[in-house]
Amino acid sequence: MTVQYTIHLPRPAYVTGEAIVLEQTIHNGGSQPLELPDPEQNANWQPVYTLAGPRPTIVRQRDLRTAVYGPSKSPPAPSDAVLLTLAPGQTWTGSTLVDALFEPDAAGDYAVTAELTWGGTTIQSNTAQFTLRPAASDHVAIGVPLAGRGEEFYLLHSDGPTIYRRTIANVRPDLGEASLGPAAAVGTSPAPVERLDSPTSTRLRGMDEWWLWQGGDTLFLQSIAEPTPQTLTVGGAALIHPAWITEGEVVWAALLDPAGPTLQVVRAERKLGPKSRPPAQVAASAWPGVPTLATVAVSRDGLAGGARIVTAWREGSQLRLALADVRPTPSLQLVREHRLDDLDLHPGSAPSAAMDRAGNVHLWVVALAHGDLDRPVLLHVQFPPRPSDAVGVRVTAIPVAHPIERAVTRAFVSDDAHRLSALVRQTDGALLYVRPDLTATPVPAPPAPDRIAELLVTGDNSYLLTSDDGRFAITSLDEITAQP
Repeated sequence: MTVQYTIHLPRPAYVTGEAIVLEQTIHNGGSQPLELPDPEQNANWQPVYTLAGPRPTIVRQRDLRTAVYGPSKSPPAPSDAVLLTLAPGQTWTGSTLVDALFEPDAAGDYAVTAELTWGGTTIQSNTAQFTLRPAASDHVAIGVPLAGRGEEFYLLHSDGPTIYRRTIANVRPDLGEASLGPAAAVGTSPAPVERLDSPTSTRLRGMDEWWLWQGGDTLFLQSIAEPTPQTLTVGGAALIHPAWITEGEVVWAALLDPAGPTLQVVRAERKLGPKSRPPAQVAASAWPGVPTLATVAVSRDGLAGGARIVTAWREGSQLRLALADVRPTPSLQLVREHRLDDLDLHPGSAPSAAMDRAGNVHLWVVALAHGDLDRPVLLHVQFPPRPSDAVGVRVTAIPVAHPIERAVTRAFVSDDAHRLSALVRQTDGALLYVRPDLTATPVPAPPAPDRIAELLVTGDNSYLLTSDDGRFAITSLDEITAQP
């Protein structure tokens, strides 16, 4: 009986955390039917895979059944196997994830083989080799849903010209457990990546339909349906975080051109036939100042273009805030201004903005009293839904006890959840987690500043995302700061 077992890796090199798909074929070149375990079925303990590397002395063996269910207390019976039958001349084609079998995380060179023993016959595959290297996280962005309580998020990170995407599953919110899926390369930028964005979505599904990045004077918008990105020349305008997705598989992005200064809104639609819309500027408005802060609060009603752009800049002794409304027409107009005396923005603070069900826009950022780096405050500004509302802009400033080197604020607003968290690194190196009740708790054994990738806030928890030598990890801040 002539049987050929061939394995193949589509690429010679991968990054840590990336899905490594081992393509397999089994060809029955004999004259009789061949019955053997299906390599794709979790119940099967055949074939057995061998991984050697990153040093020649490190050799591991694993089968799919053990990888999925753990070691068996007793050997499985042949009747437990899920079999397939190959007629003479027939070829079976399938795949297995090497990273799911072995979880390789050390950089170096690897070799994988497969051996299938069944019915007294053993068939041996060829050897497939690959190189694993640490994944860079030059830019990181997380897409946030506005429906539900935040069960699934999308993490984007760039490694040189390559864009990778991973899912973050909030698997056990009650216990603060979240898991990271394998990385998948979803795009290659022809220009150096300067900004990266995983859009906020007004839909429960569809967050994985778009990702954006900017390189030089070009904005790249790529959808899940297309292998190559759409592009738009935006000159000196810079992408404002976050972009957002609305009904009809439409993605929107705001940009700021300091030369005007001008705010712009770009719209694109997935290519689904003759009604496809390539990216184009659909609205622009001259702005009264050059913002040092610009962020987007997305409307939760899912209307086309529904969002508000929050901007702030220093003007004399005042901090000037301005709110732009993106309307479904679409249009862009200044709808509200507010001035704050004796406050300035902290140069190391990343802002967050969100819109609640009532239409109030909330801005959170760290500011400085009288521009003094030794007098930081956590600033919450609430804009009313309509410019005509009798209730004006509400401002709350919460003093922070120690000077701040860097701060990140993030918010999550959904039907039944409204949470704000902040991660504050003090100048003495201490890391503070500001809980939704605005109490501050030290983070034990804080990671180095260059390891902190992002702060993720869900309807139930706040998570710290770190990256260490290409390996991402996610930890519940509520859990680690609650430990005695």
